[in-house]
Amino acid sequence: LDAFPKVEASQQSRSAGGGLATVLVSLLLTYLVWGEFHSYWVPISHHEFVVDHTVQHALLINFDITVAMTCQRLTVDSMDVSGSRNHFGERQIKKLPVPFSVGRATDLKAERTLHGLDEDEGGEEADIGELIRKARQFRSHIGSAGAPAQIGSGTDGCRVLGSVVVNKMVGSFHFTLMPQGLADLFMLPRGVNFTHRIDHFSFGVHYPGLVDPLANHFQLAPPAHLVAFHYLISVVPTTYVDAQGRALVTNQYAVKDYSKSWAEDPQARGGQPLGTPGLFFKYDMEPISVRVTETQQSLSRLLTRICAAVGGIFVCVGLIHRL
Repeated sequence: LDAFPKVEASQQSRSAGGGLATVLVSLLLTYLVWGEFHSYWVPISHHEFVVDHTVQHALLINFDITVAMTCQRLTVDSMDVSGSRNHFGERQIKKLPVPFSVGRATDLKAERTLHGLDEDEGGEEADIGELIRKARQFRSHIGSAGAPAQIGSGTDGCRVLGSVVVNKMVGSFHFTLMPQGLADLFMLPRGVNFTHRIDHFSFGVHYPGLVDPLANHFQLAPPAHLVAFHYLISVVPTTYVDAQGRALVTNQYAVKDYSKSWAEDPQARGGQPLGTPGLFFKYDMEPISVRVTETQQSLSRLLTRICAAVGGIFVCVGLIHRL
């Protein structure tokens, strides 16, 4: 029993146009079906902003940073507005002596320049098309440049990594010289170099799609200069809900940076100390939180969309072919 009428082969005529239409329809159907399967496999993320109602007292900081100095000269501490101070020793963090190099990291200042996002650009009168063009050039530059020059290669360095818990309030997480190096700012030791590479820096637990703005970036300290690198971070509480309805409370962040440098030689700066060299991550909590909800297409919806696409294409092409 065949419910569909067939045209006998003797009544059919083959043509180049019909063959081309068959090929085009097959390619179009393959593309559409693949797109439907891709939409089914990849969850869709929905973002919404709500007032942060969570009551938490602790904030988790994860980091993996390499500094171009020996581990014996570095100390890692935190301080917040309540006056609480924490020194993180071997029980909380790891210090690994390694040769310093920038690896495949990107110069943070060079990235801003290539994007056209220096302080004198990016205002209301900025050419959006020009910014997009520079961003595309930056991506192609990174993709074709290969491994960059090993700046500082062979220099003694210290890789500092770990996860520490601080109070969830305005505070500072910083890398500075050991206390004996800060006893007299008028006589800082020679060779202080806070050139650094950030491989990872985040707040809270990682979730799929989380962006780490500082990851794989480095900054260089000018020769014979002491530098204080400041990162101003706005921490945004985030709730991530996966397709199964499981919720994860974490954080993401936005960051701005600036640096201040002065001559290492006291005579060159008039013998006056101008600050403390180091890496300073100053963070503040935002009152608005982001809720990221993932949804996944059901199997019945997938089959319905595929059948509708296949049937619609065949009907439309058949009508066009008869004209």
